[in-house]
Amino acid sequence: MYLLFDQALVVRSSSSILFFKINEENKLWEQYEELKDMRGNIYFIRGNIRIQVCTDEYIYFYMIDKETFMPKLENVMYNNMQCSVMMFGAKVRFGVTFKANQPDFTIYSRKYGHNFKVPVDATDHEGAIGATLKSLGRYVVAHGINLTVYDQHTFKNTVGRDNKKLQSFKVPDSQDKNVTILHMIVSADDRRIALGVGRNLIKDKQETTEIVVYRYNDDDKDDPTFEIEKIIDHQFVNSCPKFLFRHGHESELIFFTKDAVLSVDYMDEGKEREVLYTFQKPLDDVPKFGVFNSKQDCFVVTSAKSVWFVNVRTKEQVDIGTRENVGDIQNITVSAKDDEFFVLANKRDDRLGYYLFRVKIADPGAELTKDADGNPASDYLIRWENKL
Repeated sequence: MYLLFDQALVVRSSSSILFFKINEENKLWEQYEELKDMRGNIYFIRGNIRIQVCTDEYIYFYMIDKETFMPKLENVMYNNMQCSVMMFGAKVRFGVTFKANQPDFTIYSRKYGHNFKVPVDATDHEGAIGATLKSLGRYVVAHGINLTVYDQHTFKNTVGRDNKKLQSFKVPDSQDKNVTILHMIVSADDRRIALGVGRNLIKDKQETTEIVVYRYNDDDKDDPTFEIEKIIDHQFVNSCPKFLFRHGHESELIFFTKDAVLSVDYMDEGKEREVLYTFQKPLDDVPKFGVFNSKQDCFVVTSAKSVWFVNVRTKEQVDIGTRENVGDIQNITVSAKDDEFFVLANKRDDRLGYYLFRVKIADPGAELTKDADGNPASDYLIRWENKL
């Protein structure tokens, strides 16, 4: 048992780590957090802001928030020393490990300071796609027509002291053996996974033939699984292969076509499609990317030669591609603060290279910078031109 900041307690039970703090109303200690399926020794030193939990296989490092006293996982390492307790001081320069019933202990000093990434899985994941199930503490990887769920802390397909297997499954067999999972998206509440299944064609083209939606079933608390909710044929021939769930309408999917952005209720095939936005003029080709912000009131859509920013509420449409004279778009994402889009292109002014710029959601037409000729330009984070 350790007292954290003189206001919270962390204790070890038979199968978990428990956190307690005083209820201001009744002045009694009450449990406010539990780290389940964790059996190990705790270490905390006064003046530090982290605790270590040392188990037989792993050593967990948790940062403690000084205001909420909530533990946040900072790092995990293998217990290669086979120690019972690992101790670090507040400055994390020296470490001491020892094992129960062992007459001596080992002292370590920091040799290098780095944040290099180390391999945790040697499986060949070439061509795989993944998605995070944040609220479930999991992530899912799709490879071919197979899907595997992993624990986000251990990066393994097992969980708990007994190494219970997490779910591995595959989409239903298709008559066409050449199909693969082209796209995967998770709903905002992490309860649904939608898969776009189809074929990779020549020149980086993709053809989606059907959509498979899985729903999380946790009726059996000991063995929750994703189960098929619906399989539908892909209805839009000239649409972006990437679709997404509509927030607040989790049985609806959003599709980007050459002419409009549509919402389709996959559970009610008789319901009419809802047009969320109609473009002022059709795109020159099938959309390659379509990315919304978190509120789903603004998006950026691209084709082979077009990049458009659209505000659904105000009906504002800005031709970013013409203004920047960019093409061959490789990726689009929205910032963590949800206030700007990042666009990565391989061509600008008909010159190959890497061009990464951002577009402000609040004012996409704003003059952020000027190019060499004094013309308005977006704020470029990377502007590297191929010299060949």
